[in-house]
Amino acid sequence: MYWTLRREITAGVLRPNAALVEGEIATRLGVSRTPVRESMQRLEADGLIVSHRRRWIVHEHAQDEIVQLYGVRCALESHAARLACRHATAEQLMVIEGRRKLF
Repeated sequence: MYWTLRREITAGVLRPNAALVEGEIATRLGVSRTPVRESMQRLEADGLIVSHRRRWIVHEHAQDEIVQLYGVRCALESHAARLACRHATAEQLMVIEGRRKLF
């Protein structure tokens, strides 16, 4: 349930500022409203939806918010790559350099 809705939001199936009606989603996905409600709370915690006047709305990220998110992601990924290189075995480094096949 949660992953289905998350995927629909991130893929643009559920557009920014779209209202999310628990009953309609439950019917469409063939579940009760309880898992839909729980999923909505998780999506809100993830910053993907907001509660507005007792309705759930898909959050529309502002341009500066997106720039900040990608800045953080870039920093984290570059740090992760640096750590992976530091801790790679000689065989893993040979695969990265193309001197050896993975399988």
